[in-house]
Amino acid sequence: MNLSNKVAFVTGGAVGIGRAVALGLASAGAHIGIAAPETNELQSLCREIESLGREVTWWPLDLNQFDQIEGIRNEFFTKFGRLDILATVAGIPGNWWLMHETPEQDWDQVMNINLKGMFMCCRAFIPSMIEQGSGGSIITFTSSLGQRVHPKRGIYAISKWGIIALTKTMAIELAANHIRVNAVAPGGGVAGERRDRWFEQAAAQLGGTADDQRQQMLDVIPIHELIEPDDIAKLCVFLASDDARQITGEVFNINGGHGLAVLDATLPGANLV
Repeated sequence: MNLSNKVAFVTGGAVGIGRAVALGLASAGAHIGIAAPETNELQSLCREIESLGREVTWWPLDLNQFDQIEGIRNEFFTKFGRLDILATVAGIPGNWWLMHETPEQDWDQVMNINLKGMFMCCRAFIPSMIEQGSGGSIITFTSSLGQRVHPKRGIYAISKWGIIALTKTMAIELAANHIRVNAVAPGGGVAGERRDRWFEQAAAQLGGTADDQRQQMLDVIPIHELIEPDDIAKLCVFLASDDARQITGEVFNINGGHGLAVLDATLPGANLV
């Protein structure tokens, strides 16, 4: 799939899924703008994109600071002049709480970053995409937990359900402008350092070791493999391309088949995805 001379903006692009998405789009030919917290990983990612012969610029972004987004938008268009692909990858898993025990600050943090931050990015960039008159692709990120619920994962699930509603609403509103809006829903078994830390957190909440939690996760994924960030990036490249020109308002699960069978929520691993 060819994204030559397209321009993409990726939030949360320094590590994990965001890094893979930024690299995937660049490998397909797109120039890249990245908004993410400043880290050594971000600098390394930019060098790798430059080595592909693509233009890349990054901006430090804290999605709790909504006033940053307008400034980044202005600088982005000064640099690139247009936007064809918007991928809002940034998000956090939040802490594990029963709903009636959830601290207000935890609720606000997850909702601000996962849902409001994504909304604010879309609100900032969409008017310019409409004005261009050349269509485009917006790729949002929900989760398997945006389509089912599990104990103590309520805040995260609610934020991801909200992203699905926002995605579908924008899809119908922007269809006449040929701007397609789709959501990617990774399952809980995405490989990488962040997932390793999450297994440790799950062990602290549910018992056993991180390795126990990893195995329990694999036990409820029919393909029996953790999802690689590159698998998600390839899906994003497709959704960004003209090959997906008739696809909008959809949620694409990428989870190794998890959810095909009905799971008892008390089974080991059922609370992990």
